[in-house]
Amino acid sequence: MRGTSDLADQTRQALEAAGWRPGRTIEIAGGEAELVADGFPPLHPVARRFLAEYGGLRLPYSGPGVTRAREAIELMPDACSGEADRFIEWSEHVQRRKKSTEPASRLVTACSRSGGGAEVGVGATPGGSGRRRRSAAPPPGGR
Repeated sequence: MRGTSDLADQTRQALEAAGWRPGRTIEIAGGEAELVADGFPPLHPVARRFLAEYGGLRLPYSGPGVTRAREAIELMPDACSGEADRFIEWSEHVQRRKKSTEPASRLVTACSRSGGGAEVGVGATPGGSGRRRRSAAPPPGGR
């Protein structure tokens, strides 16, 4: 089993190879505006900081997985565009189970684009376009 520092070193090396550096900042206002227009709430400050530092990076595929771990990961601020309705429904499902989603219900986490589909994201707000893309998060109700 690898030690934590080995994993941290590998992660840092992969991020640096993708173009990351300490203090890296990109403009994400356009991506955030697209999400808000789609029905998502404004980005939570933590998500905004994360995307400003890591957004736009593309990590090439690697890992032992058959499909999931072997796909490239792109951290794109607007990769969840068209998914607001899915995340609203998911958030409502979680809230019905009386689990706290705050600040998660106000947070659109980093979404990755892999093969054109949104892979990871959390958010909730009224609205949504109804457009669907595949998502790594299981859909509410098993759809």
